[in-house]
Amino acid sequence: MRKLSSLFGLLLVAALFASAAQAEEACKLGLIADLHVEFGPAGAALMPVTVSGKDAWMFLNMDSGISGVFPPAVDAFGLQPQRLRVDARTGSHLRKDADLIKSGRKDLNNYVKFESLQLGPVSLNGFEAIISEEGPQFLPMFLGRPIIGRMGGSLFKQFDTELDFAHGAVRIFRANHCAMPPVYWAREFTTVPAIYDVAGTLTFTINLDGKKIRGAFSTDTGRAVLEERATKYFGFKPDAPDLEQATLPNGRRVGVRPMSFSAAGVVVNNTRVQLYARPNTLCNLGHATDGAIAYENCFNVTPFAIGTDLLKRLRLIIGSERKEIYITGAEAKDDQTQ
Repeated sequence: MRKLSSLFGLLLVAALFASAAQAEEACKLGLIADLHVEFGPAGAALMPVTVSGKDAWMFLNMDSGISGVFPPAVDAFGLQPQRLRVDARTGSHLRKDADLIKSGRKDLNNYVKFESLQLGPVSLNGFEAIISEEGPQFLPMFLGRPIIGRMGGSLFKQFDTELDFAHGAVRIFRANHCAMPPVYWAREFTTVPAIYDVAGTLTFTINLDGKKIRGAFSTDTGRAVLEERATKYFGFKPDAPDLEQATLPNGRRVGVRPMSFSAAGVVVNNTRVQLYARPNTLCNLGHATDGAIAYENCFNVTPFAIGTDLLKRLRLIIGSERKEIYITGAEAKDDQTQ
């Protein structure tokens, strides 16, 4: 009888180990796509896409929930414009949502539906994008391919998305349901809550020079950017004589100020932050419920955004199920693998 009990105990232990092993196996990240990204002259991240068999680029636009195509792409790629409707969910949003989130830009009236769109190995057939009326009148070219528009961040809400810009990569994983966060390259990381607004824009609260402010990932520009009106919270004016002056690729002069960025333990000093003036003042600048400097009545936009220059010094993955952002240094590694 004692032997049978011992045998039963061994079988139970073996079954538990097998169950744990199966659970661990089931919880491994499922890689969907490992995408190589390029960076344009102004630091914008460019994603390779294929439209009806033609190679093109789209800006990665993580600081916007809305995807858009430039007007010349409509004819160049044989896309069919359709009207946004008030009573049906078409395009990225209902018409009433589009009016809410346009933040004073030109009216958002039309959208297109891609019959054939590939993002690396990922098929996005049926993907819908607003026609950006304020876009360029001629398609810009980069490395022999046209840039046809912007891919908004709301597309990635259904995935776990890794930004590894130091190594020129964006990796897309199946949403992780495991007990542990999906940081597979390092043991230690910083966790920041992810906040999605009504436009599907990924935002978060960070500290800038010791002040809490609502931010986003500005993956379509190199420098971090700060709205000019927000400078009053930091004790300087946008026309302060001690501001560094920089020249943009289009020849426009802008003010730049070194500022310190921190988020839950990650600290980056002397980040070069570019000031910009919003084209409209309809967005009221105030504070969010968590006390962060934020817009009170506008969506799809934040007063501060982190550019690709800083993102190249970090490595992060956005957990769609947990609604959290996990951040490490760009070259962080698991101690066991070093």
